[in-house]
Amino acid sequence: MKLFTLPDCFTLRFFKSLLTSLPLLLFLISCSKDNGAPGDDDLKPIIDVTTIWATSPFGVPMNDYVGKQWESKPFSIEEMQLFASLDTTNLSGTIKPTEVTKPRVVYPNPFSNTFSFPFSFNKDFSGNVILRLVIVDQSLKPVLKNAVRLSVDSGYAAIALRPDLAPGNYRLYYTLSAQSSPHFFKSWGNIQYTP
Repeated sequence: MKLFTLPDCFTLRFFKSLLTSLPLLLFLISCSKDNGAPGDDDLKPIIDVTTIWATSPFGVPMNDYVGKQWESKPFSIEEMQLFASLDTTNLSGTIKPTEVTKPRVVYPNPFSNTFSFPFSFNKDFSGNVILRLVIVDQSLKPVLKNAVRLSVDSGYAAIALRPDLAPGNYRLYYTLSAQSSPHFFKSWGNIQYTP
């Protein structure tokens, strides 16, 4: 009779130890799961950068504007995180305008090397505001970040940018800031670089 109890005890101990270590085994298996080749996550689209508001070299619309690009909009926490490294920009001497008038779009878009980015405020506004911009790819990965002090005269300011990008579509996120009101205006629009 003891011949049968010894293997039964051994079997029972084996299954008991297997059951107690099952959560650990499952954890180890999930940690070693193949997540694909390095960089595959960078290729997965998170945002749609395909719709471009096409503009001529003079800023004239070249297609029907679809969607709400270049208009004031709230940003998600993830989108605001894009600006975290730019939040150290000195805001002293900047003031908030009464309004940001009709949204301006970059031109030309698509662009081959340089594009212009105009801004309109209330006509009686003259002063400085801070432009923070981040260009991202379709996976929301930043490819360019910059902060510029805009000198506004009679409600108008513009900058020209020559970003070093690979050919393709991107999204340009930007905020306008003043000392009394960081990120008082937020927007984005899709751009296309075609060298």
